[in-house]
Amino acid sequence: MNVFEVEAVSTSGTLRVIEVSAMTAEAAGEQARAQGLTPLKIGEVGLSKVATRECRAKLLSMKELVSFCRTMSISLKAGGNSFSDCLMDYVGVLGETAPEGVALKRAANRILDGEEPDAALMETGLFTRAFCNAVKSAQKVGYGSALAALAERYKTKLVFQRKIIKSATVPLIVLGITFTIAVVFFCVFVPMLEKMSRDMGTTPNAFSRAFLIFAHFFQATWWIGALGLAGVVWMLIFNAAFRHAMIYLLMGRFRFIRNAVMSVRQLDVISTLWALKRSDVDLAECLREAGNVVAGTGMEKEMQLAAKSLDDGVSLSVALHNHTSLDTRIVRMVGATQDSNLTEQLGYITDIYREESEDRLEGLSILLNVLFVSIAGLILGTLFIAVYAFFLSLATGITVSSGGLR
Repeated sequence: MNVFEVEAVSTSGTLRVIEVSAMTAEAAGEQARAQGLTPLKIGEVGLSKVATRECRAKLLSMKELVSFCRTMSISLKAGGNSFSDCLMDYVGVLGETAPEGVALKRAANRILDGEEPDAALMETGLFTRAFCNAVKSAQKVGYGSALAALAERYKTKLVFQRKIIKSATVPLIVLGITFTIAVVFFCVFVPMLEKMSRDMGTTPNAFSRAFLIFAHFFQATWWIGALGLAGVVWMLIFNAAFRHAMIYLLMGRFRFIRNAVMSVRQLDVISTLWALKRSDVDLAECLREAGNVVAGTGMEKEMQLAAKSLDDGVSLSVALHNHTSLDTRIVRMVGATQDSNLTEQLGYITDIYREESEDRLEGLSILLNVLFVSIAGLILGTLFIAVYAFFLSLATGITVSSGGLR
């Protein structure tokens, strides 16, 4: 059985691209006609291309997600274009042979067949469930405005993501350089010092002997430390559960880290509420989607409980106060706002927390840089002192030997 790609026109005049399994091109054409389509072009798909198309595409990066939301919102706001048409236009930008383009083209075809956009997008594997739920929530108010709001929110998140990466990069680079210097020092330079001591026939003092014992231990185990450091970095980048666990541990021990992390998380929640509320999405649904944005953290369950309370008739401020760890300032500002002005107030709170988060991340970055540079300086200074003491013991041994010979 072969796979054929059929370009065809539907009865409404819409261009469709479908894939069918058939023995021959003629049989593929017959299958297309059976679906009410008029074939224009039929081509066989190679095995490697089939394998590529069947592979589940990876999630779009934050930058790609911002580009997708902006492009789609502009196309939808232009008027006269359906969601599937705009999706096909975006596929043209990506390229139809790219894995993402193939996945989105299939989604466009499913939407033409009557499937909801959020379900079709979810099947592509390019989008998170939180994003698709946000798209679903915006059905009754129009996708163009909703995607524009999402683009703005993801842009903010992208900016803070880069700030966080920058804050962590410099300390990791300093740590890596310091570890590399230590490896070279203990595995190359220290053996040279030992050989020098043996050739001179001197006996190291107590401090130098302890230093050599530690050097031998480091020479035997440095690779374990290197693998451990690489493993921790890899887990922090690629394993969300490990990353959340480490953040939770650090938040419990260091207040300045807790303040920075909570500020960014609250910004995620408030900016999501604002983006969805601007699209006139139901408030309880806004809370649920805000919880999905901080999935894997304690705030996820808190937002779900607040949404449930809202469904039970409780006011927004009371629900946030009773079930969430949001700052009291946020609860009071929301509680003092009339429903008609809630969107404007959420935008104001978002601006406040954006500036506050920027300041706290900047302060955290400076503090971490100073801390790790100080640790590196302490380690390198200790190595220098150890070498100086070793040479001093050699000089003392030589002096004693010379005195004994006279």
